[in-house]
Amino acid sequence: MGLWNAVKKKFRIAADEAEQAMKDPEGEFKLAIKDSEAAIEKFQATIVSSNASAKLLETEEKGLKTKIKSAGTMAQKAVDAGRDKDALKILEKQSISEERLVVVQKQLKSTRATIESAREQVTKMRKRVEDAKANKANLGLREQQAELRKGLAEAAAGLNSEDPFAALDDYEKDVAAKEAEASATEEEASLSPDAVEADLEAKYGENAVSSAEDKLAALKNKK
Repeated sequence: MGLWNAVKKKFRIAADEAEQAMKDPEGEFKLAIKDSEAAIEKFQATIVSSNASAKLLETEEKGLKTKIKSAGTMAQKAVDAGRDKDALKILEKQSISEERLVVVQKQLKSTRATIESAREQVTKMRKRVEDAKANKANLGLREQQAELRKGLAEAAAGLNSEDPFAALDDYEKDVAAKEAEASATEEEASLSPDAVEADLEAKYGENAVSSAEDKLAALKNKK
């Protein structure tokens, strides 16, 4: 695969991911996290590179300071020895070192500021990513609760509209009607001629059962 095809494929994948993210909020969140983590890695690489540059500048700064101090000592000895020309040459070199020291110190200050800024950005972005992940978990829980509440509300609405207990009410009414019908039938049967005759026979017929009081009275009459 050529370089151009590889580049096109990379941008096509990125475009597809962006299009998919627009359709899917969760996908958009994942893509944002992915971009943030990539930015964090970039800042970390900047920190590593800047740290390396800072160490080199610190080493050069230390060497320049030593050289400048040494040149001052040597120039003083040359003057004391009456060798002004040698002293002048030494001082000229010292001036060059001093000029270089100013440049190095400016670069070192700028590099340290870059490192500090990058570290602050990494700290902020890491916190932002962690907060986003925590918020994502909270949003997921809220979404589940919302779906549960919606389901319960829909179920309640279904009960109110369809009234599944109406059939039970109808069944209860049917049973009550049958019980009333049975009571009426029993009452009607008790008032029929045959029922009245059977009742009288039971009370006063030859086969009527005497009560305990009747039996006691009979025993007393035998005396």
